[in-house]
This record gives sequence, structure tokens and C-alpha cells, in this order.
Amino acid sequence: MPRTKLVCDLPVLCWCVRRALFALRCGDCVGHSLCAGEYIDDTEDLINIQLDYSRNKLIRFELLLTTGTFALTFFNMVRAWLGVA
Repeated sequence: MPRTKLVCDLPVLCWCVRRALFALRCGDCVGHSLCAGEYIDDTEDLINIQLDYSRNKLIRFELLLTTGTFALTFFNMVRAWLGVA
């Protein structure tokens, strides 16, 4: 029975190694882009929270102004009714 010699073809081996390294690099790129996507989502959530906080402060200030205007209007109506204008 003749023995067969295993011959390792260098270009094919180089191609296989390059393909494996390319797959690893692509996997790393996908991992980094997923992390960047999560970071962008978290940043967007933080900005939305800050915008909600600012909006709530403006609504409270508007309510304060409306209450003050109503109080002054009521006071002026009483003055006008008493004729102290």
C-alpha cells in the first residue's frame, strides 16, 4: 500500500489564515458598532430626560404666571367695584 504524502499548499493556507483574520476583524467591527449604537441610544434617552425636565420647569413657571395674573385681575376687579381706581 503506497503512502500518500500530505502536501500543504502555502497559498491556500495563507488564504485560509487571511479569511479567518478578516472574519475576526468583521466580528470586532460589528461588536464596536453595536456598542456605539447602545451609546447613542443611551445618550438620546439622557437628552430626552433633560428636555422633559426643562419642559416641566417651563410649565411650572407658566402656571405661576397664570396664577399671578388671575390674582391681580381679581384684585383689580375688587378695586374697580369699590371705585378706588
